[in-house]
Amino acid sequence: MSVKELSYTGKICLMGDGGNQNLRRKKKMTTKATRYALLMEECASYVREVKPSCNDPEKAAALLRPLMQQWQDVGQETVWAIMLDIKMRAIGAPVEISRGTLDKCMIPARDVMRAALMANANAIILVHNHPSGDPCPSAEDVNVTKTIMAAGDIIGVRVVDHIIIGTKTEINPGYISIRAAGLVSFKE
Repeated sequence: MSVKELSYTGKICLMGDGGNQNLRRKKKMTTKATRYALLMEECASYVREVKPSCNDPEKAAALLRPLMQQWQDVGQETVWAIMLDIKMRAIGAPVEISRGTLDKCMIPARDVMRAALMANANAIILVHNHPSGDPCPSAEDVNVTKTIMAAGDIIGVRVVDHIIIGTKTEINPGYISIRAAGLVSFKE
């Protein structure tokens, strides 16, 4: 499956009360919470089955775009981390680190590193959305990336990229990689 074809399969659903109900396919989602839960479970299932490599920004953006779209639509910045093993494959579903407002989101380095350590991650990719649709990184995005990289250096978790997702158009892929743009010097 190519990156452009990447989509979740729709083969999962929610657990019932107390986990007693069987998993079942959900075609119509009635609430945002239900849709969010379904998307998270589908993403986790996809990562478990496929073990996608996230060795380039396009693949990382494609993995998170369905989850990020939910918050893009309501105008809320959300920060995620993709946990990676030594071979740069995703470990489990991406982890939501923080949710903010229309134009800001706190990204505490301690929360990012705690999630990485709990997942036993060798490396991480930070991903967040810009509800404005413009994926151009701000000075604050660059500074936060450097801060989280410094925290990762101390505990041995490498930050390999920070990707900002905006609106995809015919001429714009809808994301910018801070690494590819050369805005921060990432360690190899």
